[in-house]
Amino acid sequence: MKLEYAVDENGAPVLLQGGASVVVPTRSGNPAHEVGSGRFGQGREKDDKKKGQAAKPEPPPDPSEGSDQRRRDAVVDAARTLQDLSPAGVEDFVRKRWSGRRALTQEDIDHFAADARTQRIHDVVDAIDFRLRKAVYGRSGSRQPHVVIPRGMQRKSLSGLEREELLMVFTRLRERGWSNQQIKRHGVRRIDDGDRRLQGLLG
Repeated sequence: MKLEYAVDENGAPVLLQGGASVVVPTRSGNPAHEVGSGRFGQGREKDDKKKGQAAKPEPPPDPSEGSDQRRRDAVVDAARTLQDLSPAGVEDFVRKRWSGRRALTQEDIDHFAADARTQRIHDVVDAIDFRLRKAVYGRSGSRQPHVVIPRGMQRKSLSGLEREELLMVFTRLRERGWSNQQIKRHGVRRIDDGDRRLQGLLG
């Protein structure tokens, strides 16, 4: 007996015998199996989608690796140890502490210098506030930051600030409740230069 086969619209073989047609089951155990094409695993829709999918971009650097923390520590060190916080004044410091994978640029140095100056302002404000609290109240307060800068270093820190930055320091101290007279008497008089530049800004 001669047997003939055909394929139905779904790609399944059909046994032709004596004018009768019997579908021969060819079910795959993989639910994603496409009978017509023979694809396994992904399925047509998922596979086609994968083909047109663009490559995933690399994730951004993870701050937990430590680079941001190292830079932050370096900024604080520079603000508390260097007198000149201009870009030229911090350049050697930055080059010694730089550990980036790319070459150091002038923009990196400029940004570092700006951040160091901002950190110095924070330190000076907290240090003078601590001095004022001890002088006026006899204690600094248990909930207040205890920032102490040696008198010699504090004088250098203040002398390294521009006029606008000093005005910012005094404005922040006034916003904490101190008067110009208190700031002048207990805060800056002993660390002012001979020309009384700091006291002059307080009127």
